[in-house]
Amino acid sequence: MRALTQLLGNTRSILALQQENKQLRKRVAELEQQNDSMRAGMRRCLTCDYRLESRRDDRVSGSP
Repeated sequence: MRALTQLLGNTRSILALQQENKQLRKRVAELEQQNDSMRAGMRRCLTCDYRLESRRDDRVSGSP
């Protein structure tokens, strides 16, 4: 009987971990999407340090 109780407890723990894993994967996907969106916006920004560094690198490499 005790082994059955442990097995059921372990099964519940596994299900809880699977659910948490699913939620975390969803959150990571959302954050990656936000990151990509912000990165695209930074490329269009003329005053961001990121954009200025990119322009400086382009000039050094000879790209327009």
